[in-house]
Amino acid sequence: VLDSLRYEHYVRGGQASAQGFAISAEKAIATRLTAGVGFASIDPDFNPLNSDRFGKGRRFYQTTSIRLTPEWTCQTYVTHALDRDPVVPNGTRFDLVLSYNVLGALRRAGHLK
Repeated sequence: VLDSLRYEHYVRGGQASAQGFAISAEKAIATRLTAGVGFASIDPDFNPLNSDRFGKGRRFYQTTSIRLTPEWTCQTYVTHALDRDPVVPNGTRFDLVLSYNVLGALRRAGHLK
């Protein structure tokens, strides 16, 4: 049913102790298309460098990845905050990413083995 299932959890000790988690699942829909969904709960005092995609609070997210060629991939990421406590700068976020695999291109051209 699923190709991958991932659970991540962190615990921070000390005076500002807290915890959070993310769970996600992915499935290959077709040869070149992969889709994923997930849920994250990040505590309000977590460093923003944790992941600029998730941000703080509780949120659902969705990903897709379409391999256009062996070197080019198009990815989408959509996240939606479930509440505004803590205050979140982006209630809903959409990313569209186009990536190029330089190493793959060099290998296909015969420059690397």
